[in-house]
Amino acid sequence: MNLSKRARRAVYLTGIYLAIAIFAILFFTPVIWMVSTAFKFKSELFILPPHWIPQNPTLQNFRDVFHNPVVIRFFLNSVVVALGTVLVSLSVGILAGYSFSRFPFRGSSTAMLFILSSQMFPVVLFLIALYIIFRKMHLLNTYFALIATHSSLTVPFTIWILKSFFDTIPRELEEAAYIDGCSRIQTLYIVILPLILPGLVATGIYSFLISWNDFILGLTLTSDTSMRILGPGISLSYMGEFEYEWGNMMAISLIVTVPVVITFLFLQKLFIKGLTAGAVKG
Repeated sequence: MNLSKRARRAVYLTGIYLAIAIFAILFFTPVIWMVSTAFKFKSELFILPPHWIPQNPTLQNFRDVFHNPVVIRFFLNSVVVALGTVLVSLSVGILAGYSFSRFPFRGSSTAMLFILSSQMFPVVLFLIALYIIFRKMHLLNTYFALIATHSSLTVPFTIWILKSFFDTIPRELEEAAYIDGCSRIQTLYIVILPLILPGLVATGIYSFLISWNDFILGLTLTSDTSMRILGPGISLSYMGEFEYEWGNMMAISLIVTVPVVITFLFLQKLFIKGLTAGAVKG
């Protein structure tokens, strides 16, 4: 009987590990192909059967990218917009989340659900309205338009997560700070925020990635090449009507991806802790 149980468990674990391996292969295959393509000459891209490992590795694609001032401009625009989105999201999320946590009112739970429900609607539903609004306000091709729209996607999640963290902080800590002469704002920024660092990191990374990976909003709200962000900028620069610059496109995609991956690897513990704690406490 024991052997039968062990055999069944072995078969079960083998199936689980096999499924994980298959999903891992499916997930990493495009990434491996992107890295491989970034180091290939154009003549090697369409060879059959394809070469997973470049036969003559080259850095020419990376040189082309770094010597293209337009691409550098795309990168800087994305950095400005993403950091601006993080700043707005955290600023609004901290104040709103703290207010909902410490000053509940009749209907506050309904208000929180209303805020979270805004995440249910797809972005494309608002594209035409957003374009018309920003055009009438003469704000197309501006950082403000991009940061405002990206923040509208990230602020509800930020408020929800941070509010759940504020709920876990004992009020006695704040009362002790008041006795020591701190104002409410000083108490919030000196005493409370260091205690919810995982939540700040989680929501900050989330906001950064939403903005960094945006395509449709950047394509809709900017038509000036100098104001393009990476997503639409790369597509419009390297995906032509008759030819795609696959080598250059994969090179810049690799350059854009690596810093985000490295940042996540360093902050993944805080990120996971922030998301899981927020989900449990919310």
